[in-house]
Amino acid sequence: GWEVQVALLLISRRGSGRAGTRYNARGLDDNGDVGNLIETEQLANIRLSRTREDAAPCPAGCPQGWLSLVQIRGSVPLFWEQSQAG
Repeated sequence: GWEVQVALLLISRRGSGRAGTRYNARGLDDNGDVGNLIETEQLANIRLSRTREDAAPCPAGCPQGWLSLVQIRGSVPLFWEQSQAG
């Protein structure tokens, strides 16, 4: 038989350009940078390993190697102004 081994890795990077609280870092600045930018990458390493020496050949169609998904989020990309008084 065969055994599937999966290792998961999660990496998040926060942009330092317009970090701040939700009410103080919104929308875009004049350079087009969004407030509270975060990039998250999810990685999965999938491997097949043989559990017996007399196992059948490796099954077809089973992915092996690294899979990656990247998500980027930030404030709504609009120019935003709010008076300090509320």
